[in-house]
Amino acid sequence: MRCRTVCLALVVAAAAALVHLAFRASQRVQDGQYEPLPSADELASGVGARLFRARPSDGGSLEYFEFGSTSANARVWVFVHGALSTGGVLRIFPFFEAEMEALNVRVVAPTMPGWGTSDPYLPLFEVSGARWLQQWAQDSMALLESLNVTEFAVSGMSLGGSPTLATAAAAQKQGKLLALAPVIALTWNAVDAGFDLAAHYSPGKRLGMALLHNRYLGSLAAESVRTMILATDAAGFENTPMLPNDINWDRGSWGLDMQRSVRYSLAGQVQSNRLPMSTGGPFVDWSVFNASIPVYIFYGEQDDVVNPPVATYVGKKLPWAELVPFQ
Repeated sequence: MRCRTVCLALVVAAAAALVHLAFRASQRVQDGQYEPLPSADELASGVGARLFRARPSDGGSLEYFEFGSTSANARVWVFVHGALSTGGVLRIFPFFEAEMEALNVRVVAPTMPGWGTSDPYLPLFEVSGARWLQQWAQDSMALLESLNVTEFAVSGMSLGGSPTLATAAAAQKQGKLLALAPVIALTWNAVDAGFDLAAHYSPGKRLGMALLHNRYLGSLAAESVRTMILATDAAGFENTPMLPNDINWDRGSWGLDMQRSVRYSLAGQVQSNRLPMSTGGPFVDWSVFNASIPVYIFYGEQDDVVNPPVATYVGKKLPWAELVPFQ
């Protein structure tokens, strides 16, 4: 009996400690910066990023990178990164810059709000996915207008897949869209899409999604991930089990970009756990798309993170899309 009482007391104490830690983590995440932001000059000289200031949706700043051709007649490709990365993640691909220059392609890669030095969309825990996508469409188009981009193709990877659709729909309305090519895109929940993200995963993964969606547990998990990533050195990234041996990324660049993505703020990480599950309104105006604009949907046949039904759902809404599998 005494042992049972002691065990129960320990469980209660552990639960209370967890609640306290999670609550404090959510406060730190909401308070904002974990480290001081670099100046614009430091940002440009350090990682080659620039800031689009006073974005129209809320007056915040949007970080972005440019790669490839600087020719006035270059074709423009807009790329939206996935989770735990910034627009600078494209440096992980060897010879990417040289290949884009050779193809006369100018790449514009904005960093999504809450990652890197891009300001998050607020209120942090209350903004819906639908509202987030509306703001993103407005701000990404304003960024491109400021760069004198008149037409472009657009791709998004993983978490960036749905923001890419929002940008593409806005561009289509303005006659600026040349092509759409989501890559292993994580489709967000939406009433107009008739899509339920959780239904495509196992009960265990659904439980994990639900726990991360909680503002307190999600914040605690985000801080734990940040601590782990920032504590990893170059050798750790080179030998990480997170990547298969046959992946030929520049692992050093991959690690540094991942560290940058969570160094200053965890808003992006926390919202990435919430937004795909809580779009809560119109997802994208599917009616604006037409078959004159090519759509290519890249997906992994064996991918168990963004599985094929999730990555290819856009093809059901845009039936002329070409599905491109890879292993």
